[in-house]
Amino acid sequence: MESKALWAKRAEERFREIVRYGRYLANDHMALFLLIVLGAGGFYYQRWLENMPDAFPADGVIAALFAFLAARGSVITFFRAPDRVFLLPLEAKMGPYLIRCFLFSAGLNAAVLFFFAIAALPLHLRAGGTGTFFFAFFLTVLVMKAANLAVRWFMDHEAGPESRLFDFLIRFFANGAAFYYFLKGQYLFFAAVLAVFFLYSAYFWKRQKGKGLPWERLIENEERRMQAFYRLANMATDVPDLAAGIRRRRWLDPLLRRIPYGRDSAFRYLTARTFFRSGDYFPLYLRLTGIGILLNLIVSDFRFSALLSLFLLFGTGYQLLDLRRHHEAVLWLDLYPLPEEKKAEALLHLLGVLLSAQAACFAAVPFLRGDWQYGLLWLGGSALFVLWFLRFYCRGRLAKRKDPDWGKR
Repeated sequence: MESKALWAKRAEERFREIVRYGRYLANDHMALFLLIVLGAGGFYYQRWLENMPDAFPADGVIAALFAFLAARGSVITFFRAPDRVFLLPLEAKMGPYLIRCFLFSAGLNAAVLFFFAIAALPLHLRAGGTGTFFFAFFLTVLVMKAANLAVRWFMDHEAGPESRLFDFLIRFFANGAAFYYFLKGQYLFFAAVLAVFFLYSAYFWKRQKGKGLPWERLIENEERRMQAFYRLANMATDVPDLAAGIRRRRWLDPLLRRIPYGRDSAFRYLTARTFFRSGDYFPLYLRLTGIGILLNLIVSDFRFSALLSLFLLFGTGYQLLDLRRHHEAVLWLDLYPLPEEKKAEALLHLLGVLLSAQAACFAAVPFLRGDWQYGLLWLGGSALFVLWFLRFYCRGRLAKRKDPDWGKR
């Protein structure tokens, strides 16, 4: 099979897989909730723009946003684990395949950047900019995104993860400086940053020139990308290809020791240990909590910040519900001489603790600002939301999956 035909076949298979799982996500509650949040977010975003202070650093925010978007991501190759054996002899003939991979990745990222550009355009106009200038800025972002993809491709030939992290930070700050100087009209500094960036790119292009493809790294990138999608799809349906990683995280052991030792705490201990050590549950919780705190620090409108916080609370609980199914294939759990409803109790208890702690972190922001009224109001509202989520939403979700234990609650 020619490399062009192979790329078309792989792209079609990937598209079908995404569509197959995407239908379940579109029919799920999360899609409706996202539409509601996007609509409300757009409304409050417009209101915030009307009251935006003149001193707000709009150019800096836009530059930082697009700097991150330009620096993240890698070339989508559609490679699979067997390719390291079966395609290795054809590596010299993979040029057309890899060119299509790069063009496809650049086009897909351009679509994502266009979405964020549409969202950032009102902010730019409110800060005194023009649509024509922002269009020129967007074209600059597209060129820089393509250059970033090329540098990331070169960096995939490097051995250690530290070098790739260092590369990401360099490109992020270089992108940010270039975009900021462009928005400010300081084109001399903009050209200087571009020159340094392309010298940096040329250095790594020269380093990887003549080397073979880093098959292990490229396959790892694809597996990581697809596992992220599988985790998303797994919220709505079973995904057989989803793999769960395990990390020791010894520094969290003191939290596990707080669970009382005893027969009745077996499932509670198992659920907590699964949350801390298995899959992406704990990092996901930290990410959403950190994002919520950051948004509450940035957004001054209480209603908008409360809406965002409720969305993050719902998203956290929604994704952590997958803990209930994490050990479904482990038969030895059925040998536990414990009532089956203890599993549901353990999950409810853990979700209650986690969501309450997250809500308290969000409430800390208005308390630190001295807005005690808003802080107390948020604590009361979030407590009602957590109660509704645990008692009603979780009941419906697990009953929908025909969970025999949940009806006993």
